[in-house]
Amino acid sequence: MKSLTPDLGLELWLAQKICSPNLQTVFDGVTDVAERCKRVRELIAKLGIADAPAGGVKRGSPKSFRECFEKIYQEPLDPRLL
Repeated sequence: MKSLTPDLGLELWLAQKICSPNLQTVFDGVTDVAERCKRVRELIAKLGIADAPAGGVKRGSPKSFRECFEKIYQEPLDPRLL
């Protein structure tokens, strides 16, 4: 079953990986999960980093930005945007 609210800590972690130190790119204004999801998706597409490692390298289980996005937001990273 899809969770209605992702872990804010995970959202912050992903946003920091994508647009640090300017987190306003994702969190500016009054946002909800749907808006932040849209902004993160657009940033991943714009930067062309969907399949680049986002984390887990030190633990020996690297995860791509696509995998992290899909785990956090419980929806696919639309390939038409990439």
